[in-house]
Amino acid sequence: MHEVQRHISEDGSHPPEPEVQQATGPHSYRRDPLWWSALAAYVISAIALGEALQALEAQYDGHPVFIRWFNMSCIALMLIPAIACSDAATTLRTAKATWRSTLLNTAITFGGGVAYTLSLKGASVATVSVITRTKSAMILAISVLFLDERMTLPKLATILLSLAACGVLLAKVTMAHSKDNEWWGTALAICCTFCWACGDLVFAVSAAQHFGISFAGTSTFMGISGLWTLAIFWTITLGSFAWEGWGFPQTLHAWLLLLASSVCIAVTNTSVPFGIARSSAFVMGIGGLLTVPGSFIWDYVAHGIVPLWWDYAGAGLIGLAFATIHMSPVAEMNLSQAKLEEPTEPLVGSGDLAASNCNRHHLSDEMRHQ
Repeated sequence: MHEVQRHISEDGSHPPEPEVQQATGPHSYRRDPLWWSALAAYVISAIALGEALQALEAQYDGHPVFIRWFNMSCIALMLIPAIACSDAATTLRTAKATWRSTLLNTAITFGGGVAYTLSLKGASVATVSVITRTKSAMILAISVLFLDERMTLPKLATILLSLAACGVLLAKVTMAHSKDNEWWGTALAICCTFCWACGDLVFAVSAAQHFGISFAGTSTFMGISGLWTLAIFWTITLGSFAWEGWGFPQTLHAWLLLLASSVCIAVTNTSVPFGIARSSAFVMGIGGLLTVPGSFIWDYVAHGIVPLWWDYAGAGLIGLAFATIHMSPVAEMNLSQAKLEEPTEPLVGSGDLAASNCNRHHLSDEMRHQ
């Protein structure tokens, strides 16, 4: 592994900068098998996470903050594939360079998770789930307002289609759960979605500046975020125990379900950033909407739940949104690359290029919902 040299060599010349795995951006993700693998891993793990949490709640209910903290802390284990795909020295350099970003990302993401948990006390699960699907719209809005993002017709069409899908699905759940929804529960769901959108953009900026498309860099970023969660947010877990009463899972089955949900969280929370690094937060956000039709298929196969026409309409609009962004001219989809293209401090040496082969194994073997 080539070390990054920060000093002038003995003969007075400046040493060449190491080669860095640049972010591919939306211009190349369409033919990138690793991006498609990340998207598939996210969709599958997000559906599996819902199943694991639903089963866990049946045996260990009343402590969602502890479950969230335990799940997010387990992401620290992503440091293992990070070191395996590069080396300990590179992992440490990346961790030092991104510690502010990882801390900010952890605080935003964990705060969004707490808002999500609290929102479920004032709104139905179905309502909150639909609201969180508007994350890609928030990502684009923040990018346009603060990251010099250029609004184009394909982006606008994509967002309108995705919002129309959310509108159809929201109308369905509102008719079924109108009495279960309080205004503050909906407000917290919107706050949660905003937090997660900001977290995706924090990662996108940090990746473009420090480690590009490297799976080792993404794993390091998420692993350090897991360590921050473990080290800091246990205090919130203690507070939730004091508020809701003490209690840990009492059966082996409950602990196994907790561990299973943690594995799903790790896969989801790693596949999303890795997909962002290889495309953009907006592109990956639209791709993540495929969990909706995927959930309909799973519910039908596993539980015999037949989708209604609302479900078909929403899934169809999501498919159109994904097709719109996927088939748009590449020049129109260059999301924020002008501003994020050049790393300010390259950290991943050219030796990490050899790790791209390793990326394929670990993505398929290790690859998490927010």
